[in-house]
Amino acid sequence: MNEKFESNLKDIGSRLKTVRKDLKKTLRQVEAEVGVNISAISEMEKGAKRPHQFYLFYLADQHSININWILTGRGNMYSSVFPKQFNFGDDTSEIEEMIRLIELSDFVSFQILEKYRAIKNENPDFVKHLLSKKQDPV
Repeated sequence: MNEKFESNLKDIGSRLKTVRKDLKKTLRQVEAEVGVNISAISEMEKGAKRPHQFYLFYLADQHSININWILTGRGNMYSSVFPKQFNFGDDTSEIEEMIRLIELSDFVSFQILEKYRAIKNENPDFVKHLLSKKQDPV
């Protein structure tokens, strides 16, 4: 695992622990509610393990936790809307970060695909327009 990626996992783990503490939950309570064992939750909070998609979904669905905040540190910890909106902006480094997050989590991939399908179903001409635009070299 490269150093930058490892650092990101530690930041994510720290935010997961912050959420659990803010919810006043013990590791054992989270284990019982989510079905992810204590050692896995502990490893996620230490940044030694990638966040489990079911744990992220549980936090978002049951406690309105902003998954974007967990994964990137951006926005507020709590969100009033689910599914979560991911705002990575136009910066190349943020796009690279988004790609890493997609690789990390099936949940993020699922959310992006669902958003794309919704846009495509609502306005297929808009998607065709975007695809036809000349892309600037990065």
